[in-house]
Amino acid sequence: MRLRAIGRTAAGAALAVAATLLVVVGPAEAGPAHTATGHRWITDDQGRALVLTGLNTASSAKSRPDGLPWIKEADVQRESDVLGSGFVRFLIQWRNVEPRPGEYDDGYLAQVAERVRWYGARGYRVMLDLHQDVYGPKVKGNGAPEWATENEGLPVAEQGQWELKYIEPGTVRAFDNFWGTRTASRDLRAHYAAAWAHVAARFADDPAVLGYDLMNEPFGGSVQGPAFEAGPLAALYRQTIAAIRKVDHDSWIFVEPEAVSTNWGLPSALPYLTDPRGDGPEARIAYAPHLYPLAMDLGGGYTGDAEKWVDRTLTSWREQTEKTAERLGAPVLIGEYGLAPACPAHCATWPRCGPWPTTWARARRTGPTTPDPGLLGTRT
Repeated sequence: MRLRAIGRTAAGAALAVAATLLVVVGPAEAGPAHTATGHRWITDDQGRALVLTGLNTASSAKSRPDGLPWIKEADVQRESDVLGSGFVRFLIQWRNVEPRPGEYDDGYLAQVAERVRWYGARGYRVMLDLHQDVYGPKVKGNGAPEWATENEGLPVAEQGQWELKYIEPGTVRAFDNFWGTRTASRDLRAHYAAAWAHVAARFADDPAVLGYDLMNEPFGGSVQGPAFEAGPLAALYRQTIAAIRKVDHDSWIFVEPEAVSTNWGLPSALPYLTDPRGDGPEARIAYAPHLYPLAMDLGGGYTGDAEKWVDRTLTSWREQTEKTAERLGAPVLIGEYGLAPACPAHCATWPRCGPWPTTWARARRTGPTTPDPGLLGTRT
């Protein structure tokens, strides 16, 4: 959630940090789809296990009217040449997918597809992320279209720490109407699932598209914790999974937990989600939590009491992530993390996040001077 630049390094040192992270995470070769401990892997169409590293692209998509990142094809080439990555979490916006109720902007999806082709031509695998922060622009966030934002005229004040806008009256009311905690003027969750189905139909046969991240950092409005995750969030996921599977039988579907607690290593209450394509190895539902130890999230370092706090968070986060992944029967993809690897001491935290089959995506693309691994500690 936090857009805090931890710091820049010289280009050579930054690239060394990035290379270190790729080694710590593990090789990108295909391997068996299950480990000796029974953990699942994300697999390709031939059933080969994938370990992927890459970037989130991009924060600019949140605020630009066209809902697209700033990147050009040359930037994708540079990303491949400099970082050697092979995965991207590509942000798209509901407001651009469905600008009016039931009407989809296929021109927008064509522009997304063009950028997906840039990545696919270089061997990348792309996860499309229908991104939101603070619900949508009408309540000073990003994601949802104005017509789907029923805040009932309640206010949203600007905040120095932007995450605090989540608890503003207008934001809470918009989420409550979306989740059905209150009765909205239309079935917003049905619109959301149908929008995803439209996107999936467009990309079902695209070999570069690995799958779909259903919602970034879900927030329950006035309903939080297990009541939210096991209730309206799970219900939306089931509805959306079913809608996607009608048009795309094979792509991976990624589900995120409630961010407020799980980002900090607290338990998730997400229940098992059935995949219409089958159970066990046939299912392609993956768990995609984020990791933000609170001490670092607030801009702290990795020394003294903060180091102890971060260590406890990482230990708890790993334990809770394993428990949830086991309950879901799912492999793990870490779509965002905030360990500030631009600071060398923070690299010591990485081994404590594994080892188990995991895909990592990190770094916020901010402009034509990026990708800069020195900004790996910023939030998407």
